[in-house]
This record gives sequence, C-alpha cells and structure tokens, in this order.
Amino acid sequence: MECYPHDSLVTSAVNCNPTNLCDNGIVSWRYYAPLPGSIWDAPENIPEVCYGENSGYGNPPTPCASPEFTNHVAFPTKSHYQGAPIFSDITNCHLQQLSWVIPDEQWSDHPGSYETGLGPDYVADIVNSIGKSPCTDQPSGQTYWQDTAIFITWDDWGGFYDHIVPPAVYRSTMLGVCNDPHAPYGWGCGYVYGFRVPLLVVSRWTPAGYVSGACTGTGSGGCPNDAWPGPYVHDFGSILAFIEHNFVGMQFIAPQGYADYNAPDGYQYDGINAVPLYDFFGLCCSPANARSFTPIYVPANLGPTYFEDYYYQTGLGPIGPDDVPDPD
Repeated sequence: MECYPHDSLVTSAVNCNPTNLCDNGIVSWRYYAPLPGSIWDAPENIPEVCYGENSGYGNPPTPCASPEFTNHVAFPTKSHYQGAPIFSDITNCHLQQLSWVIPDEQWSDHPGSYETGLGPDYVADIVNSIGKSPCTDQPSGQTYWQDTAIFITWDDWGGFYDHIVPPAVYRSTMLGVCNDPHAPYGWGCGYVYGFRVPLLVVSRWTPAGYVSGACTGTGSGGCPNDAWPGPYVHDFGSILAFIEHNFVGMQFIAPQGYADYNAPDGYQYDGINAVPLYDFFGLCCSPANARSFTPIYVPANLGPTYFEDYYYQTGLGPIGPDDVPDPD
C-alpha cells in the first residue's frame, strides 16, 4: 500500500492515470533495467507505475503487474538477440521520447566481481546506433540523430579524491529542523554535495570537445564554474529540469525548494532565466551549425549484436550494478 506519493516525470508531470497509462501524449517513455528487483529497477518503487494509478493495488497487491509497468519497463532475457532491448528498439524504430538506460553489471564501469570492462563499448554502441539510425521521429520527421540529446553519467565515481570542495546546500544545526526560507519543509537541511561525477553530453548541437565552464588557462585564478549558483554548475536535478523545460506541456515534479526546480544552472543570471544544461547546446539551432554524426571508435568494436546475444551465447544471466559484492 502506498504510504506517500513518489511523484516522478512519468506520474506527476504527465498526469498519470488509468486511461493514459502514464503516457498521455506529452511524452512517451521506457526504462531499461538489468533485471526485476534490482536496486536499479526504479519504476518498481513508484506505486503509480508498479501497481497502477488508483488501482486499489489489489488484495493482496500483485507488484509490478500493471500496464503502466509492463508497457514501459524493459528487461533482457536469455533468448536470442534479447539481451539488450535498447538496441532492438532503436533498430525497429521504437525508441521512445524519453529513455533511461541502466547497464548490466557485466558491462558497466562498476568495480564489481563480474565487471568485464565493456562499459565504453556498450555506451559507444548505443550512441552509434542512434547516430546511424535511419529512423525518424513523428511528427517532426527528423532522424534520431537530429533531435536526440544523450546524457551519460555515473551514480558515483569510486570515492576518488576531488580537489574541488563541494558547495554547501541547505544546512541546519538540528537534524530535521530547517531555518532556511528556501527549504521550508526541511528538504536538504544538513546536506552538502558529495564527489563530482562525470557528465557526457552527445547531440547534434553540442560542439566537439566542449567542456562546460572550462578555465581559460590564463592564470587569472578564476574559472566560469567558480560561481555558485551559476550557469556552469550542474547536478542531477539539472537533467530533470532540462526535460521539464523542453517537452511542451510538462510541469515541474515538485515546487520551489526541490532539486529540479532549483537546479543550480537554472538560476537567473545575466538578466535571463537559464534552461539547465543549455550551455551544452551552443550550436543550436541553425542547420548550418549542426554537426553530422561521427561514429565513436572503440578498440574492441564489439557492436550491438554482442550485447543483444550475450546471455544466449554465454549462458549467464543479468546482474544489476551493486547486486554483487565488491571483490575487496
């Protein structure tokens, strides 16, 4: 039974209900997870998706049997060419407007005992498949490469030392109590940012080699990303806010004071209200500036069929990142 709502981009923002199955035309979506029950199967933790919006949840409830879940969450199988559904959807022109793609432990960069070092190949093959695809989106008629933004990020980065001190966010002297007017309900009190993680942005409109807030190297001691908040300081809320800004009809998941609404790169500066992550798309939107697709070269050059057929050929099963203990 749901104790409190877990609003998300596909429940609150798109008005999830029994008739639209969390897909009412504002945005279609799919979540590619390694296996059911993994900590990376996020939709399982959203009651409106797992059980079905306003379904009563059954008696007793049957977890994750609702159309909202089965229509939108894709898992691999051991069948021939069913090991990585993201590739099948790209090939068959079924790529949704909004996709989350979680790798298997065996081709992630997580230092688990089953990690095989195939992370770069897996990511490159997804990007290459989108870039080379002849499929077009409707009603725009543009190819996947023409109107797709790909955000590649990590959940953590191994705990390696970071020379940049993380900025403090809302703080309180007493746990659970917040005196900051920007967080009247206590969200974020006592927390600070942790280690930075990489973010790679791939699109037709992103300049090659672009680094957000890069230092000029003049020795002046200042960098564009030193300001907080500012246009070159990004966090996970920036990705949420980017989606909310760019799909017409979507609303913010939560009101002022939450991660998407208060994404640091969305604050007003230089007299304008910025769309978070906008600086990555500096070539937009003149066709003369658009980049043609250049495939990513990786030494192994395995190709999508390697991952699609991996479980069938090896006899192994899916493993979620963090579902196995670290070797040490």
